[in-house]
Amino acid sequence: MPDLRTTAQRLEDVTAQASYWKGKLRIIEKQMRKLEKETKEEISQVQVETKQKEMVWNAESDSLRRQIEQLTHQLIQATADKKELQKRLGDV
Repeated sequence: MPDLRTTAQRLEDVTAQASYWKGKLRIIEKQMRKLEKETKEEISQVQVETKQKEMVWNAESDSLRRQIEQLTHQLIQATADKKELQKRLGDV
């Protein structure tokens, strides 16, 4: 049967180990909170950048759509003018 000194020493050792691991756990928890904060900030930044790019893309898309509509209208008008000109030349 272990004597009282051995038991006291073991208790001291276990207490020291518990204290060590408690300190390690605090460090890990602090690092996790820091990483969580950084991750949230990065996600927020990416969301802002994505929204900005989406707005630019939408503006460019709208601009291209208007240009296509204008060119289509010009093509239709040019085709009609060509037919009218051919008709006039044929009538001469």
